[in-house]
Amino acid sequence: MEGNFFDLGHGSGKAIVAAAIIGSFKRISGIELLDGLYYQSVRQKDKYLKQSIDTNQDINLFQGNFLEESCDWWSQSDFVYMNNVFEEDLISKIGLRAAAMKPGSWFVTLFKPLPANEKWDRRLTKYMTMSWGTALVHVHFKLK
Repeated sequence: MEGNFFDLGHGSGKAIVAAAIIGSFKRISGIELLDGLYYQSVRQKDKYLKQSIDTNQDINLFQGNFLEESCDWWSQSDFVYMNNVFEEDLISKIGLRAAAMKPGSWFVTLFKPLPANEKWDRRLTKYMTMSWGTALVHVHFKLK
């Protein structure tokens, strides 16, 4: 997968490091609101970069609210990942932002899917084993 990867609510940064290990993304970014998780993710990123052969990877971590206009993940991303533990009203707002992503983009959510929308095709819904347990994974593809 080429293009830009973005993790909404990147937590401790595990998905960011996993995306970097895959090595096919042009840019890897994440945003986290909570202080402790944000600082932990910065440590994870630094540890990865010290051990990495590819020191030219473009990895960006931000602290803040992913719904703010200044974040603008919806126009920059080709692949978005979100561990969706959010309330329905927040998920609806994320869905509105995701509707502005370009056709051919992918959006992967854990537990809850994106809100139903004619612009997205849910290609896969499957229980998968993670390092911390089992999650229901939803893979969405942007049609138009």
